Amino acid sequence: MAGEAMQRADERGDAGRAVLAGIRVVDLSTLLPGPYCTQILADLGAEVIKVERPDGGDPARSIDPALFAAINRGKRGVALDLRRAQDRDHLDALVRTADIVVEGFRPGVAERLGAGYERLRALRPGLIYCSISGYGQEGPDRDFAGHDVNYLGVAGALDPPPAPGQPPRHFITVPMADVAAALFAANAILAALLRRNQLRVVGVEDGSREDGGRKDGGAYLDVSLAGSALALMSGRLDNRRARALGGGGYGAYVAADGRALTVACIEDAFWRRLCVALGRPELADAPSWATYARRRVDAERIDALLATEFAQRPRADWLDLLRAADVPAAPVNSPAEVPDDPYVAASGLLIRTEDGGETVWAVRYPARMPGLVVPPGTPDTRRAPALGEHNATPLEEIARTPGEDTR
Repeated sequence: MAGEAMQRADERGDAGRAVLAGIRVVDLSTLLPGPYCTQILADLGAEVIKVERPDGGDPARSIDPALFAAINRGKRGVALDLRRAQDRDHLDALVRTADIVVEGFRPGVAERLGAGYERLRALRPGLIYCSISGYGQEGPDRDFAGHDVNYLGVAGALDPPPAPGQPPRHFITVPMADVAAALFAANAILAALLRRNQLRVVGVEDGSREDGGRKDGGAYLDVSLAGSALALMSGRLDNRRARALGGGGYGAYVAADGRALTVACIEDAFWRRLCVALGRPELADAPSWATYARRRVDAERIDALLATEFAQRPRADWLDLLRAADVPAAPVNSPAEVPDDPYVAASGLLIRTEDGGETVWAVRYPARMPGLVVPPGTPDTRRAPALGEHNATPLEEIARTPGEDTR
């Protein structure tokens, strides 16, 4: 019975031991992709040491302080100037006890700073080293500057801007290439950890070099933002397809009170329900609109008709009506409205903190699973470190190898 109780506790996520307990990550990255990747690892229980430049640190501190506070929670902060030999020695001491290094420099910069893979893996056999860059470590675009919209454009993930005189579209506000790269990087790191542990458990030496693997179980991981954006386009690169989802009953529409809602009637059954809910059942019977493919062809006319219909009533009325009719519909929330959304409020995913007198909303790891460092329903008091906050901690304490019992 005791074993069954422990198993149930573990299934609830409150067994007390984080899944990545004893794993140390040295994070050399900035802005969003790398820090979000290491935040995921921190939420799973890894110890993350964030290494920043002393002169201002991570640019996100000044560009978007709320973002910085949200995706650097629970990390330890060390300020090092890797152009100085003494500070490179401090980094070496950290790496000698680390399992993972994540960096987000342009190709070649880490090597110039003495933080490249070949040098660091010589200090730490079995090191898993993940580079996150715009276009990857090889190829013709490797040295080009870029940001999220550039990578989405390369991947064919952007809808062309509207023609002059046309109404603006609703664009997603999430930097999808950045987020996708963070998720793919975290996924690759977890797979590399699993592979390394499997090799160590069975006592097998893997001599493969083709996949970046090493005899000691370490690995070099090359994750590109453009490639991550491209991965999101799987199945959507056929020229015969419309470039983007939208139109013909799939999109955002403005109600009478000026507030927008989304409707997503791809399946013909949902289209029919929408037409009936609008009081226009004859639209569902029109042969030229009988399938989603046909509705996409005539999307401009359908969307103009729907815009006129939705302009007749307030958004709340439409949401009640459409959801009662089992039509996919939801509000277009502003960021300020998100915390009060019924789903969001009930999910328990948001974490409210204060930073400089301003409210910062962070989001918990969104999967309910055993081994989270802060299980669902438990207050999360972790915060992002101040620049160089842990420099005052003796280096010997920061760099001390975690005990073998935790590993």
